Amino acid sequence: MKHLQILCILLLLPFLAFSQGYRKLTRQGNKAYKEQDYATATINATRALQENPKFKKSVELFEKSIIKVNRWYELKIQLLEKSANTYQGITSVGEAKRIKEYYQKLVDVQNELLFFPEQVKLKNKTLVQDHTKEYNPQLAMATQRVNEYNLLAAQGLYEQGTELFEKANQKSDFQKAYHVFNSINSYVPNY
Repeated sequence: MKHLQILCILLLLPFLAFSQGYRKLTRQGNKAYKEQDYATATINATRALQENPKFKKSVELFEKSIIKVNRWYELKIQLLEKSANTYQGITSVGEAKRIKEYYQKLVDVQNELLFFPEQVKLKNKTLVQDHTKEYNPQLAMATQRVNEYNLLAAQGLYEQGTELFEKANQKSDFQKAYHVFNSINSYVPNY
């Protein structure tokens, strides 16, 4: 009899741990919301609601984060677009990568909204529909830009390294050229 009780407890433990996952997701989502990571907040709230559609804290988190997520990242992207629109050196690569990351977060949010539970009672019944957008074309363009900028950065570093190598007279000059050539791999591996 004792073994049967232990077996039942062991079988129920994963279920109990899983059933409380919505609370953890909501706590993590609230923390992300405070840190202005609205994508993580929205995704965590959606996943928590998939586990427990009636958990009020998850509903509240979802309602306040879904309103901010698209617009906040779109504004961030607009600010970066001004300086990253044309390649202006290696710093443009970092800006282009951040734009791609922001679009990826938006796509992740939209993908998660596909699984939003219908039985969740929201204050605004069209909240999910109103904030569902298609970001895949922009993500594809951002990815293409990152690839182009990486190639331009690698070409620029190659030219800089070649120039340093040709002018090198001392060991330290050759080392500088080596470091420039070596940094190319962070933009285009095996260039």
